[in-house]
Amino acid sequence: MKVCSNSKGEDAMNIIEVNKINDRLYILNENINPKVKITMGLVIGSKKVAIIDTGYGTSGDLDKIIKQITDKPVICLLTHCDPDHGGSAALFDEKYMSSFEEESIKKGSLNPRTRLMIVKNSCDGNEELLEYAKEHMVKNSSFIYKSIKAGDVFDLGDCELEAISLGGHTKGSMCFLNQKENYAITGDSIANINSPVLFFGRCLPLSVYKENLEKFIKKVGDNIVIYSGHDIQPLKKQIIPEILTLCEEVMSGDTAKDIPYVPPFFKVDLSNSNWLGKIFMPLVMNFVAKKQLGNSRPLEHKKAGYIASIKYNANKI
Repeated sequence: MKVCSNSKGEDAMNIIEVNKINDRLYILNENINPKVKITMGLVIGSKKVAIIDTGYGTSGDLDKIIKQITDKPVICLLTHCDPDHGGSAALFDEKYMSSFEEESIKKGSLNPRTRLMIVKNSCDGNEELLEYAKEHMVKNSSFIYKSIKAGDVFDLGDCELEAISLGGHTKGSMCFLNQKENYAITGDSIANINSPVLFFGRCLPLSVYKENLEKFIKKVGDNIVIYSGHDIQPLKKQIIPEILTLCEEVMSGDTAKDIPYVPPFFKVDLSNSNWLGKIFMPLVMNFVAKKQLGNSRPLEHKKAGYIASIKYNANKI
């Protein structure tokens, strides 16, 4: 991480990494850990632009970064409202998401203390970044938004994004399709590092997710280019067929080799904590885990040679 001067002349850490795909599409990465990407899509039309997802809000300057790329008006579209997708949404005046995500906000998904705690557990011991985040992280725990549903179209000027429902990871998960340019931005509904995550108490049953994924592919076609919420490059073509096969195996009972799955963001690094932190941090994370998992028994299903795996709730197939 290097420090530069922001638009106010203050020292600002370069946390947001800008990746230009073409003149009309950028993939931004909230770079808090080189091993894990927290990505957002910036789609540029002739009249306005859309930022799809907003990361944790670690640096508090996503809106300023976008202004360095384009001076067009910005709308914010959320695939869902987990901490690593809705953290900076409050920076934008015009926000859209499914009303089904309201429950997540009410349960504290955007609580700045929660987001900071996850960043601490994810930043690989980067104390400089953590100290910067403590001061600059977006402090909002909620925001006003307009509800969207499947089929809603956002006209950016010579560029349209259509909202497509793909519930599973959350009930209100949305993908955004640019049919003209043949790509979709899918958040966590389809992603290669966690494809898919269905073990939270709030997640829909695996069978429902599979049905929704099949509807999605029927809508967008087999040749669609997919940008997920955790990769700068588009997903490899075989991931979706692999996910569908894995779902079928679990649903058929082929789960003897599945192992318990512990989400990495529930693991606590206590190496740099004082005695008080070593006592209370595990208690806090245990409370957060129980709240998020609910009546869930997380398992991971893998298949030799597959890129994808599925993390699912054994009590909700």
